[in-house]
Amino acid sequence: MIPATPAQTAPADVKYDGHAVDISVIVTTYNHAKTAWRCIESILTQRTKFTFEIIVGDDGSTDGTIKLLERVAKLAPHIVRLYEAPRFENTYRLGYPTARHLHSDLITKARGRFITFIDGDDFYMDERKLDLQASFLDQEEEYVACCHDTGIWRGKRFLRRHLETRQRDNEVTFDAVASGDKYFFLHSFMYRRIFPMGTVPERFKEPYFTDYGIALYFLEHGKCRYMDRPMTAYNITGAGVWSSLTQLEKLRSRLWIREDLMQLYDGEKKTALWVGWYQNLRIYRNEVLKALKRTKNPLILVNLALTTLHLMWGYPKYRRFVRKYRETYLDGSELRTARRINLFEPQ
Repeated sequence: MIPATPAQTAPADVKYDGHAVDISVIVTTYNHAKTAWRCIESILTQRTKFTFEIIVGDDGSTDGTIKLLERVAKLAPHIVRLYEAPRFENTYRLGYPTARHLHSDLITKARGRFITFIDGDDFYMDERKLDLQASFLDQEEEYVACCHDTGIWRGKRFLRRHLETRQRDNEVTFDAVASGDKYFFLHSFMYRRIFPMGTVPERFKEPYFTDYGIALYFLEHGKCRYMDRPMTAYNITGAGVWSSLTQLEKLRSRLWIREDLMQLYDGEKKTALWVGWYQNLRIYRNEVLKALKRTKNPLILVNLALTTLHLMWGYPKYRRFVRKYRETYLDGSELRTARRINLFEPQ
């Protein structure tokens, strides 16, 4: 049995500034029977002075994940709460399940001042992750979020850090994430609750509102600090919804997500999304051309046609936005790298 620290064993009816616990860790699972135990154990063994709860939502697993989760919930009933969601309730985007329905439902059940997410095939590498992030947000009230680096794993083997070049702790801005200059995994973030307990912003229920959209939502409402320390693991299993997609499918999904998110923003924020959109389109085009050289698969021709349609539809709009906001965008201290990587000129 996994031991619980005194902070973890606080009764459910104890209130802290109107919240039952300090941190809500939201875990989503789907056919994670081989990895869910490692994930939840890495949370339960966190060394922290903050109280936390683990809210596990299963998305209709068929491989025995539910039985495993029920055993875990019995071992730590004061910490773990388990919810099951029928697979047919899932929200699909481009033919793939997004777990948006599950995510938004679990957020309404969270009772913590701070919220963080993780998928059942990933895990915490650092036993002080929750403590370090919650301590920062507890002391720095002007910040709505903080994030950190991630380790890339394949099963039990560590491959590399996500951010290969180390950097000092610094600020993470909306523009840097929207433009693609920086990318962080969802489980690296911890967010301050900025909406009433028991509710969730309506946009969280939209199929296009993925991990990327959640990060942008909080970044538009306040400051975020990056911690140069790999504290979570992204586990490449090949069985996850995202890791099982091909590179072309991932790039196409990113294009559609950005196109949908553009409807929510204007001004510099929309420009930053256009920059990220165009960068992904260039990568997508290059991947399609490489694939054409390797195979005569007709699906590759379909991808090439989609790339062409994207160019015809989006490029004029992209140029119009960039022309309008170019000087403002380039003068921003957060995005000076735009000059270096030549974002505004097609290759």
